[in-house]
Amino acid sequence: MPRNWLIVTRTLLLLALGASAALYAYYVNPLDSSFCAAQSGCDTLRRTPLAYYFDSPYISLPLFGLLAFGFVFGATFWTQARPSPTRYAVLCGLLGIGGAAGVSLLSYQAWVVKAFCWLCVVTDSTAIALAAVGLLLYRATTSPREPQRAGITNAAWLCLAAVFIAAPPTWNVARPLPAVPARIRALYKPGMINVVEFEDLQCPHCRRLHPLLQKLIKSYPGKVNFVRKHAPLPQHEYAEDAARAVICADQLAGRGNEMADRLVEVELDPQVGPRTAAAMGLDAQQFKDCLTAPSTQAHLDEDDALIRAVGFEGLPTTYVGPERFIGTRNENETAWRDAFDRAAQGDGSTGIPGPVFSALVLLVACAILFKGRTAQNSTAQNN
Repeated sequence: MPRNWLIVTRTLLLLALGASAALYAYYVNPLDSSFCAAQSGCDTLRRTPLAYYFDSPYISLPLFGLLAFGFVFGATFWTQARPSPTRYAVLCGLLGIGGAAGVSLLSYQAWVVKAFCWLCVVTDSTAIALAAVGLLLYRATTSPREPQRAGITNAAWLCLAAVFIAAPPTWNVARPLPAVPARIRALYKPGMINVVEFEDLQCPHCRRLHPLLQKLIKSYPGKVNFVRKHAPLPQHEYAEDAARAVICADQLAGRGNEMADRLVEVELDPQVGPRTAAAMGLDAQQFKDCLTAPSTQAHLDEDDALIRAVGFEGLPTTYVGPERFIGTRNENETAWRDAFDRAAQGDGSTGIPGPVFSALVLLVACAILFKGRTAQNSTAQNN
């Protein structure tokens, strides 16, 4: 029997638990997670039918993974307490099922979604490695005689598991936010909830976010400084026409927001701007002249230059106080409201630097390992 099978198995399970916890934290609230970027493989996988269940952000595939790895982690204690061929067979069977699930999910990413989530790859690959360990263990331990030591006490292993599970969501709360670019911050007003949005009114993600964002802005009357910037994409045939219509409605009557609200509710075409302007009671000739005016083109050019200067990664790009969100990521109103509330507390950003946080986690883990080994050695000496 491999002498250190518990150490190998539980170490791999700790890695899987940590990756699953990070993935679950991302799925619960993508807006607040730093583990996966917008337009990444993680974001693509999160939008597949396998991601969420019962229309709840809290019941997701990563949750089942976290529970499954936790269950197998507990099974190692059950096997260690009274080792027998039956218990080893059960544990190895669980590891084999996990490995099969890992192969299936990796195949799903490769052949169905054609995108990879790095956290998913870590958990699935670890499950496959655990299955290999289980196979070796089963072949070598058909007649176990003595309980196997796990290097440290069981209590220490449980504490390590708690650290690995708690560290990812804790990091999401404790991490510092990147600085808002100076050209964006120049649009901010002191003492306000500052929101700057780059949008394309034909972009489906922008159209989904628009009503939610406007609802939130209206729920903080007099407290939000909202700045709309236009970033019509070349592949969207009518996006620039819509952007021009919003700019002109704002210039002629200060009703750009109303124009945008109307445009996201209808199918866009070349004449939707003038038709909507007429329905709003705007002067038809003035509006027509504005659409082709040099000042309108200059406005579009300025917005395009700004988003490229600060780094274009996807639409919509939304700055809320000290935070930047790319894409809808999560249509959950609570997540966006939390961002507004944080912005209301100030545009600065404080937090624990990544290296410091990692060092703290490592220090706690080392302390647990040291205490666990010390306690076990003391017990052995007393016996």
